[in-house]
Amino acid sequence: MNKLTILTTSMTGLLVAGLSMGAFADSANKAAEAEAQKNATITTEMAITIAEQLTGGKSTEAEFELEDGKAIYEVELTMDDGSEVEVEVDAETGVVLSQKVENEDDDDDDDKNDRKDEDKA
Repeated sequence: MNKLTILTTSMTGLLVAGLSMGAFADSANKAAEAEAQKNATITTEMAITIAEQLTGGKSTEAEFELEDGKAIYEVELTMDDGSEVEVEVDAETGVVLSQKVENEDDDDDDDKNDRKDEDKA
């Protein structure tokens, strides 16, 4: 075999091994998250109720997460005025860890640059 074939085969093997390790790590994280949610004292429904009572908003989305090893629920709510609020609830105690108003444009785009590009056109 020539050097190019050996190099190509080696690189392909490393790529496949790297992707497999990433998939394994993701699978392990999901398993840990599922186990943590199963053992959580607070249910998703309870976290939603806590967030809705705190803000007066209506829940649009709620998800369980392990954030730095801590089990939390992230609840997104829409307020009567149309604004959006995100509330983090501790999945063990039900304590509200944070509450923040979401920006209207929370898609991680830099709209200032978008507008500059439009002005140039």
